[in-house]
Amino acid sequence: MFFRNDEEYTNVSGVIDVILLILKTIATIFGLLSALSLFVLFLLCIL
Repeated sequence: MFFRNDEEYTNVSGVIDVILLILKTIATIFGLLSALSLFVLFLLCIL
């Protein structure tokens, strides 16, 4: 891994970290919702 001391690079990596954190949160929420919906569909198929 390469470490650069550029101010711009540091700012960009900080922004990327925040974006990744937000994306992970959204992905987790969507994952839970899709799991619930799949479970409901599964139950509907059985009944």
